[in-house]
Amino acid sequence: MKKIRVVCAVIQDRKRLLTFRRGSQSAHAGLWEFPGGKVKLGETLDEALHREIWEELMIKIKISKQLPPVVHQYDTFRIHLFPFLCSIEKGVIHLTEHDAYQWVDLQEAQMLDWSAADVAIWKAYFKSTF
Repeated sequence: MKKIRVVCAVIQDRKRLLTFRRGSQSAHAGLWEFPGGKVKLGETLDEALHREIWEELMIKIKISKQLPPVVHQYDTFRIHLFPFLCSIEKGVIHLTEHDAYQWVDLQEAQMLDWSAADVAIWKAYFKSTF
């Protein structure tokens, strides 16, 4: 079974999270997620996250802390997802892979059609903030 290391940014502003909808050209198109991607060989988790966020959103982020990792099993592979609590440090969002984004609170997050691996992340975030 293939194992993939992935990082993602849980970008917050007060008690809201910034969520992104996967574009039509990606796997799991139309599902909501936290932005990020695969860790390249030789990269630290922090380096991978900064690179991925720049590539996908064209913004600079400030990492506050690493959140507990999530392991999710898909049909043909397993991802080890390393989420980081972040804020936007500089820039304006320009979507390169997603087709929409929105700030959500707990009630709004529950209404989104989430990518399976990201469900545990937003639930843990809101549980820890209330």
